[in-house]
Amino acid sequence: MEVSRRDRHVLVFSGDRATVEVKVVNHATYATLEVPRTHGASVLSSLAGPVPRIVAGGTENGLSVPCAWIAGMTKDDDIQQIPEGSAELWIGAVPSLGPGGRDVFLGLGSHADEPGARLARFLLDRGHEGEEGVFYLLPEDLAARYERTGDRLAVTLLARRDVLAHSLRACPEEERVLPGALPSDPLDADRVVLLRRELTTGFVPVEQGGEFQPVLLVDHTAGPEAGPEELTALFEEGEAGIAVLNAELLPDRA
Repeated sequence: MEVSRRDRHVLVFSGDRATVEVKVVNHATYATLEVPRTHGASVLSSLAGPVPRIVAGGTENGLSVPCAWIAGMTKDDDIQQIPEGSAELWIGAVPSLGPGGRDVFLGLGSHADEPGARLARFLLDRGHEGEEGVFYLLPEDLAARYERTGDRLAVTLLARRDVLAHSLRACPEEERVLPGALPSDPLDADRVVLLRRELTTGFVPVEQGGEFQPVLLVDHTAGPEAGPEELTALFEEGEAGIAVLNAELLPDRA
């Protein structure tokens, strides 16, 4: 058993043929166990024995697992490791961050010169390193939003105007005016839209403990030709960083 590098509140149990992650989520008057990821084992077999069993679509004896995770874990493990999308936005996995599962990645290359990308790279300095190469940002500094419309998933990168103004106060004038070139967040006039990427996919971000899975922003110096597999390899080699961004999900507009 070991503590997950992805989340310090998750314990990873590994055997010869299976790996299971278990997360304890504390509530006001009780606690629940969640199984965010498995590899080589089903949810039910993961918790067989004296532990109360899981019921799809709800809970029994206080033990719960989001239905979306159950649906996701029925897929073939090999298929889940194949990145879906492009270097700008893809669904995939980074083996060193934990076994199994699929995450949402936004690529942010040093070659990207649009105002939003430049400001996003600037705000990454506000992150705090957790695991090696993985940085965590407060939602007030940099955040993301998921939105599903039909068969498309959109990811929007958002920043507060006051945070940008404070961070850019000592920068040259040409950088201080960059936020003015960006559109306002239609849901919050105090924020601006840095980037928006879309992908045709059936993937639905998973909610755990009242929060949706974060967006992982990959900060890299590879050229525009680099694909998801190359960017993942760069992170594994310590040549790229990952910023973990809090995310919200708008209701499906399909």
